[in-house]
Amino acid sequence: MTDRERARLASRRLAIIRHAREVSGNVSQTCRYYGITRQSYYVWLRRYLEKGVPGLADRSRRPHRSPQATSTEIVGKIVHLRQTYHFGPQKIAMYLRRYHELVVSVSGIWRILRRLGLSRLPASQRYVPFHKRWQRYEKPEPGHQVQLDVKFIAPLKGSRQKLPFRVERIQTDNGSELAAAFHWHVQDLGIEHVYIKPRTPRLNGKVERSHRIDAEEFYRLLDGVVVDNAKLFTTKLQEWEDYYSFQRPHGALGGQTPYERLRSKTKDPGVSGHRQLHTCRPYRTLSEPRSPRKPPDMRLVDLLLGHYQELEQLMERTSHDTSIDGEAEKRSQRASVMV
Repeated sequence: MTDRERARLASRRLAIIRHAREVSGNVSQTCRYYGITRQSYYVWLRRYLEKGVPGLADRSRRPHRSPQATSTEIVGKIVHLRQTYHFGPQKIAMYLRRYHELVVSVSGIWRILRRLGLSRLPASQRYVPFHKRWQRYEKPEPGHQVQLDVKFIAPLKGSRQKLPFRVERIQTDNGSELAAAFHWHVQDLGIEHVYIKPRTPRLNGKVERSHRIDAEEFYRLLDGVVVDNAKLFTTKLQEWEDYYSFQRPHGALGGQTPYERLRSKTKDPGVSGHRQLHTCRPYRTLSEPRSPRKPPDMRLVDLLLGHYQELEQLMERTSHDTSIDGEAEKRSQRASVMV
């Protein structure tokens, strides 16, 4: 009930009291006229005599003691996650369960946020109707299609590591840093490279979401902190990457970390979710995708290796015979000169 509704209710009760005193002069007739009980009338009269008009408003129905209420410590954790990271009730429940071993229902967290006036997120993170959402999808196995984008920062130590899976296709935007040189280099490695439709970053939604999480949960927390040491920034960034991959629960993954989802997908490479339709047929490629290379026939390799060894032996014999003939010719020339 709003303050305006409370004020209207108090003024109506005051009018009932005045009607009994000034108009009818009889409490029973006034109660029958307004359709209320005499007990309610005398309760309002007593409150009016004690506190005046504010006493006629409805009182709180909240119990004096709530043994099962959420503790102040847990409420503080919920408020911290909401104000610092702008997490929703579901993500807050995931964090409390994973890092504090606290089980709080999503609806309970939402009621706490509503009571404290924190139920509305910033405009960029508010609820989107279902028909306007983009459906999530998941490829059959890791590396089937990797979305790639560029972030211009200092290189991290140990960042050039092999992925634990084979990359079959890379999907990028149309940036100049991902033009022909990058395309042909990837093609030479036997990896297919496709471009998304121009001016549609939503088609690279997974990597764009990753950039948004970096901006909200890493770079935003550095606002006001001057990091003029490249090594210090690199250390903080490496710590964030490790936390993102191995410790941070993801709502799109059902509370799992990327590492846990990778382990589950490598153990059970089944298809789940929706398949992205626009990636089945790329919008533009610089060349037709190459067919996968077939493994060489080992019998043919052994045969060619044997011919190569025989050819080497023949060349060695020829060079040896040529050197012997040259030495004999020199000796005959010396003998003719002496004669």
